[in-house]
Amino acid sequence: MKTSPVLLLWFAFLLTASLSSQEDGIYMEGAVGYEFWQENVWLDVEKIANYGPDGTTSGTLKLELWATDDPFDGSPVPGWELGSVELGELDGGYHWENVSEPAYIWDLPPAGEYFVAMFLSEWDGAEFGILEYVNFPDPWAPFSDLLWHNFNRNGDWLYGWIGHIAETSVYDWIYRLGEEWLYVVYDTPDSGYFWSPYYGWSWMSKASSPYFYDFIDDDWYHYPDW
Repeated sequence: MKTSPVLLLWFAFLLTASLSSQEDGIYMEGAVGYEFWQENVWLDVEKIANYGPDGTTSGTLKLELWATDDPFDGSPVPGWELGSVELGELDGGYHWENVSEPAYIWDLPPAGEYFVAMFLSEWDGAEFGILEYVNFPDPWAPFSDLLWHNFNRNGDWLYGWIGHIAETSVYDWIYRLGEEWLYVVYDTPDSGYFWSPYYGWSWMSKASSPYFYDFIDDDWYHYPDW
């Protein structure tokens, strides 16, 4: 478990709500936050404590980060599980400090603004049940797997210097109209390397668009279906 906390995007000290029915429960304490970094979102909790009696052990504990259309209030709501990480079991009378764990990003919502909540859940032998949750105060908009800015919406598509592209939940992959899937490695926010099953590796920037450099042919080409 990583013990050096990374930068917390949001701090929450008084936003924790307990759903535990235990008199001596398991709680998140102190600062709670998250940070997106490449294909992961780091989940950070200053302290997770089990105030149960000595000799008892929790079920497997898990941190989950969710995006929802409305603030989470403890009742089931539709949403997107951005990422989660299992922490293991915690003995009664003990705690973890400076929990900072990467969770792979595997479910991004469509473009828009959302509320974000972090859950502390426990395995009961059949499923994970939420013990506590934290609602973060600031709205959040999903980063784009496609580009970081300068895209305009055109129906269900985003339009920019790569052409018409669709939001995806698959990190580093985009879906481009007329071209299907492209693998992307950005070298700046306005340029990057693209792998296509049709062209292999190519390079394009906002300045060169709609022309791309084909590494196999060592030449420039115009993207079709622009």
